[in-house]
Amino acid sequence: MTIYTTFLEKIFIWSLITEPFFYFILSSSEQTGVPLTLSKILQLAFLIGYLFNFIFREKGIPRINLFHINYIYITLFIIVSLIAGAYGLLSGAYHIHAVDASTSSINKRAFLEIFIILYYFLYFFLFPIYIIRSRVQLRYLFTWIQRSMYFIIGVGLIEFICYQFLLTNLIPRHLTDSSWVDVGNRFHSLLGEPRHAFVYIFFGIAFLFLKQAIEDKKTSLIMLYILILCAVLTKAFSGVAGIIFGLALLAIYTKVSLKNVIMLILISSVALFGLVISVQYSIRINDYFQMMLTLPVMINQVPLPYHLNAQAPELIPLWLFANRLIDIDLINALIGSGLTSSSYAINNFLGTLTVGNNSNAQLVRLIFDSGIIGTHLYLMIMISPLRRFLRLINFRNALVVWVSAILLIGASFGIRSNLPLIYTGVLLAIISNNLMDSKINKNE
Repeated sequence: MTIYTTFLEKIFIWSLITEPFFYFILSSSEQTGVPLTLSKILQLAFLIGYLFNFIFREKGIPRINLFHINYIYITLFIIVSLIAGAYGLLSGAYHIHAVDASTSSINKRAFLEIFIILYYFLYFFLFPIYIIRSRVQLRYLFTWIQRSMYFIIGVGLIEFICYQFLLTNLIPRHLTDSSWVDVGNRFHSLLGEPRHAFVYIFFGIAFLFLKQAIEDKKTSLIMLYILILCAVLTKAFSGVAGIIFGLALLAIYTKVSLKNVIMLILISSVALFGLVISVQYSIRINDYFQMMLTLPVMINQVPLPYHLNAQAPELIPLWLFANRLIDIDLINALIGSGLTSSSYAINNFLGTLTVGNNSNAQLVRLIFDSGIIGTHLYLMIMISPLRRFLRLINFRNALVVWVSAILLIGASFGIRSNLPLIYTGVLLAIISNNLMDSKINKNE
C-alpha cells in the first residue's frame, strides 16, 4: 500500500512550519481578540478539515489518556496550575489594588490562559502523533522546515547587509503595524522581532541535529556557523538570558557521568566566552547587563530608570519571587499564585490602573505563576519525551540532540514561544509511530 501525504496533513505541517513567522501578523489582538497569524489561519483550516472528515468520512477523533506517559506531566501541570489559581484567588493574587474591579471580570484572563494552554498541548502534542504517521510525513516535514529555514536565513542576511548601506529596514516588524517599524541594525528576517528570531535559530539548530539522528547524515558545519552568526546579529538580551537558562537546565537535568561532565564544562566555557564577547561588543546588551547589576538598588525608585522600566514586566515578578524565597513563603514559592497572576503583581507593584502589563519571558511567567513545582513539571513535559528518544539513538547523536534541544528550551524561556512544544510533538510522533530507521536504532 502506497503511503502519501494528504492535503490536510500538508496544511497541518505548514501550520507548524509557519508558526514562528511573526512578520505575517494579519491583525492585532485589539482587533480580533488574539493576534491573527498565517499559522493560526492554517490551524483553523486544518481543524475545519479534520472536523469535516469526522462528520462526513467517519474518521475518528484522537483519544487521549491523560495519564499516559506522553501526557502525564501535562496533566500534573494543569492540576498544579488549578490548585495555584484557587489559592491565588483566595489570597488576593487576582486583585488590582488601584481599581475596584469585580472578581468575575478580573479572572477571565486566568480562564483564557488555561484554555490557550490546553489548545497548544492538544494541537502541538496530540495531533502530530496522528498526522506524522509514517516516515513519508516526517520526511516532508524535515524537507520543508530545512528549505524554509534556508529561505528565512537568506532573506534575513540580505536585509541585514542592506541596512548597513540604507540605514533602514527593508522588512518591517509586522504586517499589521500601523507604520513602518524598524528594529534597527539587528537580524530579524520574516520572524518579527529579533528576540523571536533568536529562538527560531536555535529551533533550526535543534531540528538539524534531530534530522541528523533520524537520517544518520552529518549536519553541515557551515550552516551551523551561519545560524550562530545570525543569533549573534539579533543582539537580543532575552537570547543571552535564554542561553544562561539553557546552561542551567543542562547542569540540572543532564545525568551525571564523566562524559557528560566534560561535555558540560566545554559547552559552558564556549557559551560563557560568547556571552562575555556579547556584553563587551554590543552596546545594547552591555546596557542591559549594567542594569541587572544595579537592579537591587534601582528597582524601588519612582519613576523607574528607562532601561529598567522597559524591562519591568520581566524583572518585577522575578524580584517579587526572590522576596517570596527570602520570606519563606513556601506555598507561593512551590506552586505559585496561579496563571496570569504575574500580570496583576506587576500592575500592583507599579500602581497602574489596567491589566495590560504582561511578561514576555516564559521563565518569569512560569516561576511566578506556577512556582518551582509547576516549572519543573512544565520542563518535564518536554524533557521526558526527549530522554525517551535519546535511548533510540547512538551516543554521538544523543549528545548533540540533547544539548541543542535543551538550549532551545532555554532560549524560549527568554521569550514566550511554541517552538519547543512543536519540537517535542515531533519527538512524540517519532517515538509513538516507530519512525526511527532500524539501522541507527542501536546504541554504540
